[in-house]
Amino acid sequence: MDVYFMDCPLTEPQVAEMMGLLANERLRAGGTSLSQYRFPNVLPVVDRADRPGLPLRGYVPALRKHFVRAGAARRRAPSVALLLPRTATPLSGALALALREVAGQSPWLIIRCAGPAREIRLVDTRRLLEVLWDSSGDRPSGRWS
Repeated sequence: MDVYFMDCPLTEPQVAEMMGLLANERLRAGGTSLSQYRFPNVLPVVDRADRPGLPLRGYVPALRKHFVRAGAARRRAPSVALLLPRTATPLSGALALALREVAGQSPWLIIRCAGPAREIRLVDTRRLLEVLWDSSGDRPSGRWS
């Protein structure tokens, strides 16, 4: 599995927990090895209310370039994951869509937890991203998190 991160890679305990989650849930991770790759910490500007100025799909072309530069197009791993940034961004969905386009498959989302019980959460985005990509592209109202 290839994991793409923007700010900090997974720690060894987080990697172990993630592999355990995949095994416990009987989820196919594409093998037992995990490689981590950094992509640039450069995101498009959002407005003062922390909302994107474009529909979600409007950010994908610019973000897609980051994953191409990080090598996601040439690696074509059996499975990919996106480690969400420590600081929440309203563009998390656009990051996942961009990685999906470049890698050719929907990524798992890895979310760091603040609580002591678990260090990470793992989310399968296949159906979610299909809905987002096929939506009308209207900008949602309200704050994104």
